[in-house]
Amino acid sequence: MRITASDGTGADFFGDARHLDDDAIADFNTFEFTREQVRRLIDNLDVSADVKVRLHSIQEQTIEAVTVAGKVVIRIGRKILDVILWLLREFPNATFGVVFGLVVGHLIGLVPVIGFLIGPLVGFILTAFGFVQGMAQDLREKHIGRRTVELCSQFTALKTE
Repeated sequence: MRITASDGTGADFFGDARHLDDDAIADFNTFEFTREQVRRLIDNLDVSADVKVRLHSIQEQTIEAVTVAGKVVIRIGRKILDVILWLLREFPNATFGVVFGLVVGHLIGLVPVIGFLIGPLVGFILTAFGFVQGMAQDLREKHIGRRTVELCSQFTALKTE
């Protein structure tokens, strides 16, 4: 199936996604969160207005696919945000572990002289450790590994040649 995507700067991408079919398109246009829920979650983030505008613009990114019946719009930006929000909701311990690792790694990086040398390495190690520990805790509490693989693997349908 022929697809067309734009990066928002006017540069278009054209490709042939052989694995994209009507079922995959239906999956891409099915969402866990409503548009209003996504908007509210973005608006409630404690970030600058510029970041919020960019997140809202991600939600508007689309891909056009040419099918036998005509052109179909895939709301890929909204689907990406939907998957991210789903992961944050389903894996709160892993999310906390990553944020904790990033914050502690950054604080270690602020230590004069030695922080500059070991900060990036320690930050990476703490972030990875927080993610692994949090994910292990989340997976013990919920058996959702299969659902996560299904959700993320649907993006392989957009692989072009």
